[in-house]
Amino acid sequence: AILCAFPDNFFVKLNDILFQISYTSDPKLGDVAFPCFGLAKKLNISPINLSKRLSSLLANSKIAKFVSNGSYLNAFINNATLTD
Repeated sequence: AILCAFPDNFFVKLNDILFQISYTSDPKLGDVAFPCFGLAKKLNISPINLSKRLSSLLANSKIAKFVSNGSYLNAFINNATLTD
């Protein structure tokens, strides 16, 4: 989903995203988090702006609820959708 947010930017690769996703330190923050620092640097924008942009672009996702948390994009996974 994050890759789809930047279809014109061939510098964004799947590895730029996948290997940085991790569990959050607190379940109240989400199930997983993506730090936007490295990708924001490649795209020449601030990590906070990237996090906000991604959460807005992914607002209608059925897989997860995406929330901007500073320089992180956090996701609350919708387990019901994944098991259907």
